[in-house]
Amino acid sequence: ATDLLGSSSPPTAILCMSDPLAAGAVIALQSRGLAPGRDVAVTGYDDTPLTSFGTVGITSIRQASAAIAAELVRLIVDRPETPEHLLLPPALVARSSTDPGS
Repeated sequence: ATDLLGSSSPPTAILCMSDPLAAGAVIALQSRGLAPGRDVAVTGYDDTPLTSFGTVGITSIRQASAAIAAELVRLIVDRPETPEHLLLPPALVARSSTDPGS
């Protein structure tokens, strides 16, 4: 995030593959005097407790972990004869790191 923010064309948003990475991006923004959500949007992934730690709520993508586990168990126990395609949609949990009004 530090390298991105120091580039000649800094981003307006940073999408991180995990909440710890998003927290690091928030720290990098704040160390430059920038406000997450107002100056640069930041989003994490997994909606861990880290998203509510500190003064900035980090927007995150929440997986349906219980439903994923239940489907995995079902597939192991039932052993379907034909492959199944399952899509368990994630949910966007919006917080102040992407909403300047929060």
